[in-house]
Amino acid sequence: SNLFQMRFYALVLWRRDGTIPKQLKLLYLGDGRSVIDEPTSADLEAVEGRILNLWDQITEAVRSQTFEPAPSRLCDWCDFQPLCPAFGGEPPALPMVQLA
Repeated sequence: SNLFQMRFYALVLWRRDGTIPKQLKLLYLGDGRSVIDEPTSADLEAVEGRILNLWDQITEAVRSQTFEPAPSRLCDWCDFQPLCPAFGGEPPALPMVQLA
């Protein structure tokens, strides 16, 4: 969501500079709408928790070599459909990597 994305950038600034931005603002140029947020430390810690959880999921997927497809409307534009099990394809073998 756009709120998660805005708070992600606020989290980066907070961790880098030690200061939480007072206000986040996203402007939609097409219709002039805006999304305004005043994040708290609890908001940013929740975002950080989601990011850490996602990283744990990625790490486990790499360890187990299990990458389940997640079909969505974005698949319509994907050039990798021939390699995707959701479209009857066979993914190539992946090299093992060490994650930090």
